[in-house]
Amino acid sequence: MHRVLKTVVCLLTLPRLALLEASPHEPNEGPPLLFAKDLLSEEHCLGEWHKVEPIVQVRNFGYLFRVKSEFGDFEVMGREAMEECVREIEAIARLNEISQAEAFATSVSSKLTEPVLVTVGVARRPVSTVVGLPTGIGRYLQGKLYQARKSSGKAISKIRKGKNNGQASETKGEATEDQSRSVAESVANSTDKLSKRHLGYSESKRIWAQRLGVNPYSDNMVLQEALGRIAWTSSLGEFTGGFAAPVSEAFSYASKARKYAWEYSPTELERANGILLKKLGVSKETIRAFSDSPAYSLSQKTEIALIVESLSAVEGMEKVLEMMLLSETEGEARFLVKTLAILEDYRREVSNIQELSIRSGLIVAVGENGYMILPLAVDYLHWDPLISEAINSEDFENDKREIWISGTISPVARGRLRELRWYVVEECLGDKAQTASSQFQKRSNG
Repeated sequence: MHRVLKTVVCLLTLPRLALLEASPHEPNEGPPLLFAKDLLSEEHCLGEWHKVEPIVQVRNFGYLFRVKSEFGDFEVMGREAMEECVREIEAIARLNEISQAEAFATSVSSKLTEPVLVTVGVARRPVSTVVGLPTGIGRYLQGKLYQARKSSGKAISKIRKGKNNGQASETKGEATEDQSRSVAESVANSTDKLSKRHLGYSESKRIWAQRLGVNPYSDNMVLQEALGRIAWTSSLGEFTGGFAAPVSEAFSYASKARKYAWEYSPTELERANGILLKKLGVSKETIRAFSDSPAYSLSQKTEIALIVESLSAVEGMEKVLEMMLLSETEGEARFLVKTLAILEDYRREVSNIQELSIRSGLIVAVGENGYMILPLAVDYLHWDPLISEAINSEDFENDKREIWISGTISPVARGRLRELRWYVVEECLGDKAQTASSQFQKRSNG
């Protein structure tokens, strides 16, 4: 009897032991669900023209906000993008109020030609849903961006090929976007063509964007349509309207780039970016590919040029810039721009950067203080196979190594990184960079 019981116990235990041996050593912490009210101000959660859904997902280490508004539904990745989206929704509402005013209607009927009237009519068609793109950190953490860059000239040739294919598709009249987006873009394209007949249109559009505190090169097509309608009428000198100046921002290269976007035409801005990069020694091929890259908005390109200028003395800067050219989506572009911004804040607040390099496909900096910095532009870092596989590399061996995160980190991820001898600095961007710097100095002195 005793022998039978022992046999049964062994049979019951074996599967469990096998499961334990087969399970990975690394913990796999799933992305959490959070409350919007804990991440955003009350005004950003609920406004006159919008409402943010209460539950927020973490997708690809970024906050995914879902917004319902009178002008369509939006999915927005990241807290900064969410705050920008609220500004844009408010701007759309105010522009719609103006477009319905009697003075606006009078100007349109008396001054605009038939093609413009058609454009205005199309622009009033509702765009029900505008979906945000994922952050794109997955390809980056897996080293795929760098793998694509490793072949000489890969980034440049890929962008040129994409541009040529785009021109060919345009010639053949092929549809490349979903129906709602193509309608919106056709409005923007027709408006751009007509604006060549009225040189005041571009300037007027930038002025209205500045009054409203929004980016004139935003990819929010609903905003672009609303700005386009107002800009056409204003450019004819028959309608001015008025708004308060936009809210002031703490210094950042993003805010500086937006200021330039308000003040200079697209042509002037593109030319200034090219001249600046050429002055810094960036090759003509890279500058041309940078200018042609479809993933980055003109404002983002300006921000990148400004940051590159601040880091121009750092060895390896152009290699990082070349890798950034492989971004294929807005999400990847946002992530890499914020990654550069983290490094610039580190340089400004903590220590000069001696070298930039790409290790295991990731951008890494080494400061003059001897610390190795791995910047991660994420909203919420939880422990995931993507993270553990990315940082468990001999390329990151250093007695003084740190991860600087633009957002926050889970307790599990913090504990695991501590075990792996990484020091973590959270919320290191913008007005919180000084707090992160003081934490660093306190630890260094301690």
